[in-house]
Amino acid sequence: MGGHGFLGSHVVEALLHRGEDRIRVLDRAGSALFSAEVADGRVTFIHGDMLDLECVKKACQGVDTVFHTAAAVNFWSDLPFEHDPIYAVNVKGTENVIAGCLAGGVKQLLHTSSSSVVVPHDVMRRPLVLADESTPYPSAPFLCHYIKTKVEAEQRVREANGRQELLTAAVRPGGLYGPRDPLITPTFAAGLPCAGLPETVVDHIYVENVVHAFLLMEQRLVPGSQVCGQAYFVTNYSDPSPTDQVNERACYEFSTRFARAFGRPLRSAPQSVLTMLAWMSQQFTWASRGRLGKHLRGLEKLRPASLALSRGTYYFSHRKATADFGYQPLYSADEGIAITVRHYLRQAAGRS
Repeated sequence: MGGHGFLGSHVVEALLHRGEDRIRVLDRAGSALFSAEVADGRVTFIHGDMLDLECVKKACQGVDTVFHTAAAVNFWSDLPFEHDPIYAVNVKGTENVIAGCLAGGVKQLLHTSSSSVVVPHDVMRRPLVLADESTPYPSAPFLCHYIKTKVEAEQRVREANGRQELLTAAVRPGGLYGPRDPLITPTFAAGLPCAGLPETVVDHIYVENVVHAFLLMEQRLVPGSQVCGQAYFVTNYSDPSPTDQVNERACYEFSTRFARAFGRPLRSAPQSVLTMLAWMSQQFTWASRGRLGKHLRGLEKLRPASLALSRGTYYFSHRKATADFGYQPLYSADEGIAITVRHYLRQAAGRS
């Protein structure tokens, strides 16, 4: 699900690379990414929406394994009138995927969750340091609708494990970057200032490391395995994490490396200015009920919730993923950044 999106397209590429020749992609957006594979029959594209249950059932019919990578990635919205569209995609869409899997006799459902599902609304006062899967879900009020709905979606997937013959599991990545990344890489490419604090430590992860985790998990998602019904943090870093890698995870350090790869120094803005802009963006969105967000020219994403996520500290251990299905990252942060920037610059220059 979502095979033309950022993470989903990388999953499809990995499946093709290992020799799979019967891949089905359900996405509401078209793409030329796999046009050659569609032409030779290795990929079948179904144009549809997760909110259309019959379409999802059709996509799941006769499929052994489903990788669910579609989501409304919106970590700034927290106003009441903004809830329903995000809930529809992240929760109702996931419920439809589960229903489609059950109707189609799917054996494995691998779900993309998020490390944010354990981030509390007061994360700036309660940091998460090398947290693991024993960390509970936060209680209401949630920091934003994205966290609330991703918690519910993950719970639905885990509860579905063992229903009929379906086995389920989830990965919990941090902030994804890599080729075709629509959020993090364009921010650094544009030279926008870093919103984090010098002491902030947050996990980011190169997309191919998440794909690697998915494929390892797929191999172990079999009857009787400890993987069934579980959710796993995955990170870019070795585990246990030495001090230098904790420093490497720091917001300013990661951002400096990314900016430097684009040939520019890291920019930062006064925190008081960012706080004021976030408050103004929130008030403008509230007053217009979101109808005039396009006039903010990107500032609609600078809101109190997104600012808190940028300023808070939350990073994780993937020891459980290592123990249960052998996960270790294939790419370091620097390797991932270098590949990402090269791809972005080629695309910007009009080369594939």
